[in-house]
Amino acid sequence: MKRVDRVWILQSAIDYVTEGLLPEEPFENEEQRSRFETVVKDLKEYLEQVGPEQFARTTFDVGDEDLYDGEDEE
Repeated sequence: MKRVDRVWILQSAIDYVTEGLLPEEPFENEEQRSRFETVVKDLKEYLEQVGPEQFARTTFDVGDEDLYDGEDEE
């Protein structure tokens, strides 16, 4: 999955966990939907562990997974 897609999913998941907002754009495929659901679950668990103040100060990194499969960074 391209970095831009992972960033969009992460930001959408953060918006959902903190504000209850679902993504305005539909998921392009089941992989995106599945990744979103997994990230939401993980973020909810993290929020419960650290509380809203620490969660708000946390920065997240999507990593460079797409480099292994030859996709160009756009």
